Amino acid sequence: MKNALKRIQIEGFKTIRSCDLELRELNALIGANGAGKSNFISFFKMLNDSSTDGLSNWVEMTGGASSILHRGVKYTTKIHGILDYETENNNQQYSFIFSYIPAGDRLSATNEEMKYISLQGNEVILRLLPQELNESLNDDTLKLYINLVNLVKQTRVFQFHDTSDTALVKQRSSIDDSVSLKSDAGNLASVLLELKQNYPKNYDQIVRTIRLSAPFFNDFVLEPTPARMVLLRYSEFGSDTVFGVHQLSDGTLRFMALITLLLQPSERMPSVIIIDEPELGLHPHAIETLLSVMRSVSLEHQIIFATQSTALIDRLEPEEVIVAER
Repeated sequence: MKNALKRIQIEGFKTIRSCDLELRELNALIGANGAGKSNFISFFKMLNDSSTDGLSNWVEMTGGASSILHRGVKYTTKIHGILDYETENNNQQYSFIFSYIPAGDRLSATNEEMKYISLQGNEVILRLLPQELNESLNDDTLKLYINLVNLVKQTRVFQFHDTSDTALVKQRSSIDDSVSLKSDAGNLASVLLELKQNYPKNYDQIVRTIRLSAPFFNDFVLEPTPARMVLLRYSEFGSDTVFGVHQLSDGTLRFMALITLLLQPSERMPSVIIIDEPELGLHPHAIETLLSVMRSVSLEHQIIFATQSTALIDRLEPEEVIVAER
């Protein structure tokens, strides 16, 4: 495995008062409703979204700091996170403190740093707040800093729950929006078209794997419009009709998104893949196929998923299961 998240510590985030987890190649998070599984996933979504849109924007969109801090601002005034990454070249630790700011009910980074071991065997701390970072950067530390930013960005959350009529996965998407699969699979058609044109072996593997769960499925029909848009459609064996994905079951559409995510070329995939309830709406045979694919992929790309499926849990090794308790 090239890059992996080996340990994570979280304090003060939503229902998570405190957690300290060591992670493996494949990790299943289980627990009762309200135990914190979804909020554990949400922690990574915070890192994803705040690195793209900024922490302030993410806090505002999620209802303010009061709704994010554990038991509210009277009980908790900061979120503390520590992520230990193992890479091909060295190990890096990223830590931060997001503190409550009463004005505007917001959060602000009051401490952010990375640690690593130098070639001489010394522990080096690089402070990452804007007012401190420029003073710490040189040619060597800049490379490590960029690598750390990429590690965090390559820890991606995916949730394919929305299969309603208005879901983006059922709408046209730009064929130019195909660099990576979005967290809600909103650009699934564009990604599949890119794979079909430039990565035919991966595309064929995706199609064959989908047939294991949906034997009626023949192939995707991906025809760009003059406006460079594409709609997700498909054909069936024994029929000349082209079908829209609104005619698929919710489980089959989610399975298509999951298999596309997992069977992309390795260089297009995140280092750490986090999936919320991948079993939702899937037939037991599809769950078995999905787990087989996840286990194979996890040899190179770490996978963390939250689940309530006994069918999935029954097929896992005990050390792959993490139990969340409120």
